[in-house]
Amino acid sequence: MKEKDKSIQKEREKKVLATRTISSKGQVVIPAEVRRLLNIEPGDQVIFSLNDFGEIVMRAKKREKLSDLIGILPAKKRVDGDFEVIRKKARRIMAVRKHALREDE
Repeated sequence: MKEKDKSIQKEREKKVLATRTISSKGQVVIPAEVRRLLNIEPGDQVIFSLNDFGEIVMRAKKREKLSDLIGILPAKKRVDGDFEVIRKKARRIMAVRKHALREDE
C-alpha cells in the first residue's frame, strides 16, 4: 500500500464511532451515539449509499410530520372551532377505524 493510501486509510479509521455484529436475520442495532449525531428517531428512515471510495455512507431521512404540512395549501373554507378539539375528535375516529381494520384480519 502506498504512503498516501495509508494516510487516507488512517484518516478514515479515526472516524469509526462503533462496531456492531450483524444478527442471524441481517439486523444491526444503530448505536445511541450515532443516532444522536444523525438525529435519528423512531420512524425515521436510514439511507445507505456507496461513495466513490467504495465505502457505505449512512444518512437519516426524517419522516415528515403532518403538522409540518399545515398551511401549504389554501383552505377551501374557513373552519371555526378549537383545533385541539378537532384533532382529538379526528384521533378518536382514526383509532376506531384502525381497531375495525384489525378485527377484519
